[in-house]
Amino acid sequence: MIKKALLYIAITVAFASMELVAQPLEKSRLSSEFSVKPFIDFHLDSGSRFLGGFSVKNSEYNGTFLDEALLGYEHQFKGRWSAGFIQRLHRNTRFDTHASQLFVRHGGHIGSLFFDKRLSYEYRYGEENAEGNPLSLFVSLGKTFQLSGLDFFTALSYELSQFTALESSGDQRRINKTRLRYDLVWASEHGFQVGLFARKETRYFFAQEQYDEDGNLIKPYRKLNLISPQFGVSLRYIFNLENRKETIFNYLD
Repeated sequence: MIKKALLYIAITVAFASMELVAQPLEKSRLSSEFSVKPFIDFHLDSGSRFLGGFSVKNSEYNGTFLDEALLGYEHQFKGRWSAGFIQRLHRNTRFDTHASQLFVRHGGHIGSLFFDKRLSYEYRYGEENAEGNPLSLFVSLGKTFQLSGLDFFTALSYELSQFTALESSGDQRRINKTRLRYDLVWASEHGFQVGLFARKETRYFFAQEQYDEDGNLIKPYRKLNLISPQFGVSLRYIFNLENRKETIFNYLD
């Protein structure tokens, strides 16, 4: 069963790499960022939940700023399926973008591991939305364990996104963004959770030719991968912990 889960993730990663290789590839690593993500969950008797929170980010170029805020609801169906709605506010130093996200997820087990899958579509409002609206697939494998009498949860997750362009903007990569993330979370019996995470976000573009002042070609038309490492702390308080479904892991952030 574990092999089946690993094969599922391998196929997902391989799909992100299915592109013609005619163009040369350039990889550019951006400076690391640090985030603090406080969240709350309010679980109902049915296992459904309301959730809310925000993210504060610190980067070398933009300093410390509110990166995102969200408020949402996830409805738990019978079995392992759920679906929900999230209203988001994306921020940066130039403008704000409001967005509405719909998602469906399946939370199950592969052997002793949690195996979480989620498909989501996010519609971003406003003329400043130059990227488009992301359609994303998320998968994660996680496991609970005890250390010195304390309860921990660890998970490795991968998400890939394709942005549906608002207008035709020329050539686009098959996949526009991927996120590889590792979480280590301490969970108290009273509903508090404190976690550490490391995330590698990669954005995929086509870059135009570059010339020097004499008209000599410096860089040809090429694929460009922008890699953004991020480290952070996740904080969460869960109301009505006894109503939470065990298969829920990912924070929908």
